[in-house]
Amino acid sequence: MVFYFTATGNSLYVAKCIDEYPVSIPQAIKNSSIYSDNQIGIVCPVYCGEIPNTVKEFLKESKFDTKYMYLILTYGNSASDCPEFTYNEFKALGINFDYIDTVHCVDNYLPVFDMA
Repeated sequence: MVFYFTATGNSLYVAKCIDEYPVSIPQAIKNSSIYSDNQIGIVCPVYCGEIPNTVKEFLKESKFDTKYMYLILTYGNSASDCPEFTYNEFKALGINFDYIDTVHCVDNYLPVFDMA
């Protein structure tokens, strides 16, 4: 089971490379909050060195029954210390990621580009 959050499509692309039918986090928030599978993955972008608030809310409000939980972070310019920060933040809340990695994608943060 793979959950994803995306705004521009990068994280959706990565999620579909892992699982043919990934689950949208904004849609999942509306449904059951208990998820059970052999492995559960979260794919989301890095926003200013952190995971998006929507993903944080989903993780905090959901229960995960799994033997293996992982997090894949997509980024365009810099992942900064987001993997370590996120691991520590959620370990303190009782969510232990067994694996965290980053995937460098096309930088699409439009405010930093001259669109002319």
